[in-house]
Amino acid sequence: MTVRRGLDFVGVTEPKSERKNDGTGPDGRWAVPIRRVFPWWYVAGAVVSVGVLILLNPDGNQAMVTFWGPTIGIAIRDREKAARARLDQGLPADRASLLSPRWLEPVCAALLSVFAVGGGLLLDALFGNRTFVTVWVGTALLAGSVLGFLLLLVVLRTRRQRGRTAAP
Repeated sequence: MTVRRGLDFVGVTEPKSERKNDGTGPDGRWAVPIRRVFPWWYVAGAVVSVGVLILLNPDGNQAMVTFWGPTIGIAIRDREKAARARLDQGLPADRASLLSPRWLEPVCAALLSVFAVGGGLLLDALFGNRTFVTVWVGTALLAGSVLGFLLLLVVLRTRRQRGRTAAP
């Protein structure tokens, strides 16, 4: 570790291995503009899930919506890392090359929205107003989203296996 002393800073700086990886390069800049890596479908899903939870249960628990922040942040970080790797290899880093198939992000956003609404209703039933409708609607939405994710995994795995057999 190195110690820097100056007029406005006295402290210990972290070695390179301990620095935060926030997606920026050594110069503190992003590899591509943020609009190329921003998950707009996830933002729409967050807005929809907040709206639906407020409409379904205005006095209820809105805490389940907080998972959208890390979900959006992780998507941005992963896409930024992919862009930096593509640029380091000399490949293009346009939006189309950084994203998965066009249908995947909207499907994931819809499933995550249903998961957030179902989880929010169940949290409200657990810690607040325990009504029959809240419990069963929340359970149905949560179970439906989990089954949807499992189906999505099966579809993606099948597509990947089909791609491997067609490649050789």
